[in-house]
Amino acid sequence: MKTNRKNCSSEGGFTLIEMLIAVILIVFGLLSYGVFTGNLVVQNTKGERKTQAATYAQEMLEDLRNQALNTALSTGTGTDNLDGIYTRSWVITGSSGNPTSIRVTVQWASNTGPGNLSISYKTLVSQ
Repeated sequence: MKTNRKNCSSEGGFTLIEMLIAVILIVFGLLSYGVFTGNLVVQNTKGERKTQAATYAQEMLEDLRNQALNTALSTGTGTDNLDGIYTRSWVITGSSGNPTSIRVTVQWASNTGPGNLSISYKTLVSQ
């Protein structure tokens, strides 16, 4: 029996080089996906903390505005710690006959590097 070897070059399959390139592309894609997912988690946490800090600042502003409706606010400062992450501080300034200025600042540790992040709100209250 005679075998036909004329079409040996047309046999199907992958070469070693093609397999190596495919594996490299798959590994690169998986690494890119992992980096993207990690960055997404970090940014989500950062946004969550900023939203919570804004809520804490707004709550304090509302409390101080409500106090100003009933009694005159005295000039001064205050600080409190919230959830072990946030530090909220406020400053009340004003003189008689002028609107009272209230500034509330909330600080928290950055989850993406050294240093603190903060958000600040300011309002005027007429008494």
